[in-house]
Amino acid sequence: MMLRELFSKVRTPLMEGGNIWDDCEPFDQSQAPQIEAQLERYLRGTGLKVYRIGSGATPTPGVMSGDLDVMVDLDTAAQLFNEEDPKKIRIELEKYLNSKGLETKRIAVTVHVRLPFGSTCHQVDVKVVRNAANVHKFHVHEIPKGSSYKGVHKQMIMNALASSQNLLWSPDEGLYARNEQGKKADLISTDLDEIARYLIGPNASARSLGSVESIMAALPDAATRQKIYSLAAGGQSWKSAPLKGPEQKFFEAAAPTIGRKYQHIEDLVFTNGAQGGLHAVERMRYMSSQGGNIELKWDGSPVVYWGKQDGMFMMIPKNAWDYIKRGKTELANGTSVIPRSAEEVQKFLMGTGKADPDKLAQRRQYAKQLSSLWPYFEQASPEDGFIEGGLLFYPGTKPDGSPAKPILNPQTQEYEFTPNITTFHIGKNSDLGRRIRSAKVMVAATGYYPELGSSDEGRLPNAEEFSTPDTIVQGTTYAEQTPEFIDNNLDSIQNFIKENANLINNFLAPKPGLSKPGDILYKFYNQNLRIVGVKQKFIEWVGRNVSAKQAETILKDRAGLDAVLTAVELLTKAKMEMIQNLSTATHSGIRQTRPEGYVSAHPGTTFQNDLPGQFIKAIDQGAWAPRKDE
Repeated sequence: MMLRELFSKVRTPLMEGGNIWDDCEPFDQSQAPQIEAQLERYLRGTGLKVYRIGSGATPTPGVMSGDLDVMVDLDTAAQLFNEEDPKKIRIELEKYLNSKGLETKRIAVTVHVRLPFGSTCHQVDVKVVRNAANVHKFHVHEIPKGSSYKGVHKQMIMNALASSQNLLWSPDEGLYARNEQGKKADLISTDLDEIARYLIGPNASARSLGSVESIMAALPDAATRQKIYSLAAGGQSWKSAPLKGPEQKFFEAAAPTIGRKYQHIEDLVFTNGAQGGLHAVERMRYMSSQGGNIELKWDGSPVVYWGKQDGMFMMIPKNAWDYIKRGKTELANGTSVIPRSAEEVQKFLMGTGKADPDKLAQRRQYAKQLSSLWPYFEQASPEDGFIEGGLLFYPGTKPDGSPAKPILNPQTQEYEFTPNITTFHIGKNSDLGRRIRSAKVMVAATGYYPELGSSDEGRLPNAEEFSTPDTIVQGTTYAEQTPEFIDNNLDSIQNFIKENANLINNFLAPKPGLSKPGDILYKFYNQNLRIVGVKQKFIEWVGRNVSAKQAETILKDRAGLDAVLTAVELLTKAKMEMIQNLSTATHSGIRQTRPEGYVSAHPGTTFQNDLPGQFIKAIDQGAWAPRKDE
């Protein structure tokens, strides 16, 4: 049996399994041993031993299941029925159970049984596979309490581990080699300890394969975790098995010492020295050769957070969220920064900051407009935790008076909307265009937080599932083409950084009175933007923006300073080439004018100059500069 066969049963979101018989009742998992014993009474005298698998193997009292999964041995059944063909063996088992008065239904390797139990009945799914005494252990999980992942997700992670090493994992057979055609070849092992060592490393054991969490913890680094998780989660099978909760972070970048988690790609020079610059070159090469790793950076505005905590829905403006993160619960005038109603959203927006008297009416309109979106977000809310998103369109007008709703361009037959600076163009007859036709609100989901005011940012898988007919929740959108670079441009940048590595690293090394010279450069580029030619402004800027002592220290090493600024400039040129190349294309039916840019998580590949887990962004700051929300 291959991994795809795990999805032969229909599953409901409320409990594991799926009922074939309408009168089969769900049961408390604590009853699993008694239900197993009832099945064994019907099999008495056959020699078939029943092995509980899945949640029934490690039952949790109080948790309901829709069926009980068990396993019996194919070879034992073959001897019982004097039959060699696996399909015919399962047919004979079904006939035997029918002769005992049981209703059955056979699908693939499983014989489903309607099992009487007291005054009711339960569904038991009997897998008939070889070496069941050993293979059933593949389906016994140690899933942590509160985990978002099921046993099937663990199997997909194991499949990804095997595939990454040109091996093949069968949940009902074991670990196989692959032949030259990529097909199943020789069986390597059915011993779970040995399989763990093959897939993870010499120190791994069967316990390492107990859950998604234990596998991720056993992998050596963030880059490997990212690679394996992305490989598993990118397939259709993963989408067919919804998580029980929010996706967990296994490969987030470490908090940077300079800048933010998503670093501008050119900033890697002054955040990580020559190695960072060389890593930037390697990432651009990777993006130009591998698809599926470059994400559109949605230019949504304003940013809101919405979700539930302790069952209570909240919709929170970005600046309110920032207050909550800092532990502040009220404004100076006593207004709560935690809105619990649309009216409180409006009150907060009117009570924060110092509004220009000439723009008071505009602010009042903005507060009324944003608060009116409360019911849309309430209908599109997760049951626990908060989504961060940038509004793409909504009813009414934007603060500047322009339409906030999409407009159909009669010439291009595209819906167009400009939430901030970027204009998005969506074909009228595309899948997304047809949804836009009737939607009232569209928001780009950019992050997930498990608790109110949390800084623990993660990603929400399948964010689109929170969409309603009125509200489109747009999840991650990937670029559908790879960027091209002018011949030898990246080679030239790489050679420059290598030749000037000592100058770059020495300039960025801590100095008396200046522990992080990179901080000065980060401040400079934030104030002057990352555009070609900006290096010429640095000497004048540093004299006006840092202390005289720090300016003297920075300017003392002119050769090192020039090497750093030149490396950043070269990477900026390459970045702009990449952005312009990507922006001529349509991605998932989406075309952009003046795009904000693109982002990319670490792909999990081991680079020669690696920064494991490093997230990067490529932003056209000449056309797009960040602004604060109202």
